[in-house]
Amino acid sequence: MFLLPLFAGLVYFAKGASVPDTVECPGLLLGEDGEEHGVLMRPGDRSVCHLYDYPTARSTGRRDYEEQATAQADQRIRDYQLGAAFAGYGVTGLFFVVSGLGPWRGSKAAVAVRADAGQGDDRHREEP
Repeated sequence: MFLLPLFAGLVYFAKGASVPDTVECPGLLLGEDGEEHGVLMRPGDRSVCHLYDYPTARSTGRRDYEEQATAQADQRIRDYQLGAAFAGYGVTGLFFVVSGLGPWRGSKAAVAVRADAGQGDDRHREEP
């Protein structure tokens, strides 16, 4: 049960680590001349990244170099935060389950072992 959030956390950590350090346009990078200029954006470049929702073919906005660099940094931070939250939840849950505070704490087998050791409920014992 807690392995799934732990795995999701590791996936988000990997996703955050895979955000490129170079500033890349996820849409269409057009220069001042209206021509496409690949995906890499450079500081001081006057090209504008046009963002599109490709399934609907609609424009969703545009970004310059600084805005795209900030968006990529924010995405990396968001992925690391989600990874830490999911992984923390998974590790904490696994800790409680493995340490005995989990669902089997009050199981019949544990009660029977305590009763056999003389630590059980004394109401059911017969008087000598």
